[in-house]
Amino acid sequence: MGRKIVNLDDKDNTLEITIGGKTWEIARVVIRLREMYGDYVQHAAGYIETLQDYGESEDLDELQELAEVYATEKARKLDAMMDKLLTKNGYEYEADWWAENVGDYRKMEEFIVACLNKDQADDKKKVAAKDTENSTSTE
Repeated sequence: MGRKIVNLDDKDNTLEITIGGKTWEIARVVIRLREMYGDYVQHAAGYIETLQDYGESEDLDELQELAEVYATEKARKLDAMMDKLLTKNGYEYEADWWAENVGDYRKMEEFIVACLNKDQADDKKKVAAKDTENSTSTE
C-alpha cells in the first residue's frame, strides 16, 4: 500500500512583516483569528451606531465615557488578536514591546489585516490560472 503525505502548512504563503525594527514571518492565520476580527469590526460598527443615536448630544461627559469604553475594548480586542496571531506562528506576544515600539493601534490593526489578507492574492491567481487552463483545454 502506498502512503500519501499532505502538508497544508504552505511556507510559500508566508508573509514577512517588519515593525519597529523587528520582523515576523506569518504563515498561519487560523479561523479563530478571522472570527475575532469579525467581532472587532462589529464592535466598531456598534460604536459608530451608538454615536449616531446620540446625534448632536451636548452631554460631553457621556460621550467621553463612551469613547473611553470603546477605546479600552478596542485595545483589549487588538491585544487578543495579536496574541492569537503571533502565538499560532511560534512567537510570544509581548504587549509591552508593542506599547514601546509602535506609534498607535492602527499599526497593530494594519499588521492583523495584512496577515488576514496574505492568502487573497494567491487564491485569485489560482482561480485565474484554472480558468485559463479550462478555456485552453476546451478549444
